[in-house]
Amino acid sequence: MRFRYLSIYQEATDIYGLIHARYIITPKGLAIMREKYIKGAFGVCPRVLCERQHTLPIGMSEEIRTSRVKIFCPRCQEVYMPKKKCHDIDGAYFGCSFANILLMVYPDLLPKASPTTYVPKVYGFKVYGRKGSKYELK
Repeated sequence: MRFRYLSIYQEATDIYGLIHARYIITPKGLAIMREKYIKGAFGVCPRVLCERQHTLPIGMSEEIRTSRVKIFCPRCQEVYMPKKKCHDIDGAYFGCSFANILLMVYPDLLPKASPTTYVPKVYGFKVYGRKGSKYELK
């Protein structure tokens, strides 16, 4: 009996999550998620050179139980594992398209500054020809 209850609970959670994924791409859902993004509810980019840019949740698959939710940084255009929040939420509850749709509908949310790149230096001189250097020899 207990196993059946847990199975029904998991299926109900999955249905709610899939409805959520569709709702957040409606005009009303996008407006709500915009406010959450502006407040920084989804965290900040772990990359130091992004200067605490707010992130958006994103799924790597539309299928349930394929991968957990990740965070997308609009500034560096990278996807990261969340540190604390949402680490146990299925990525399908947000879908692959949500972050891109939000940024297309609200272009004012796009970061104004481009990501800063790290330039390796030794005593103030740029390092040339080393792996990891912007000026790597090929």
